[in-house]
Amino acid sequence: MGKESEVANVPSQTGVPTSLLKSRRGFVDRTLAAIERVEGSLASAAPGRQRQWLSEVHEAVAALEEAMSDQSSDTDDENGLMAEIERNEPRLSHQVQRLRREYHELRQQLAALRSQLDPSSQTTPDYAQIRERVGMLLAAVRHYRGRENDLVFEAYEIDLGVGD
Repeated sequence: MGKESEVANVPSQTGVPTSLLKSRRGFVDRTLAAIERVEGSLASAAPGRQRQWLSEVHEAVAALEEAMSDQSSDTDDENGLMAEIERNEPRLSHQVQRLRREYHELRQQLAALRSQLDPSSQTTPDYAQIRERVGMLLAAVRHYRGRENDLVFEAYEIDLGVGD
């Protein structure tokens, strides 16, 4: 192990290993970037280019699904931040468990939505309906992220919500 990885695992002032905080910040940043990509694809014009529009939305939702999937080690792993919170702050265990359930539900919903948006299986997409469905799921992801950031703040008084 090099010096950089040794330093990365040193507890921060809060007692949380710096590597966990950096990892969490990366997950948050990637998810927010993916959400913005989905929002951009949804906002683009669809009439006269429905297939291309649907393909862009499909790719953006797949990128969001991947960003959420990348977080599984942090959410489920015994060495991840959620497990760290459970060990160090048992009073928050119920909230951690609820967030884990929500996380898995969101991943399932994203996978189902991505599958439903497959451009090869659509005849003429109803872009208004798609915008509404995807928008509702994006709102759920944003709410999840907010609750997750609240939990981290409550446990360690660290705000990981918005990039510097």
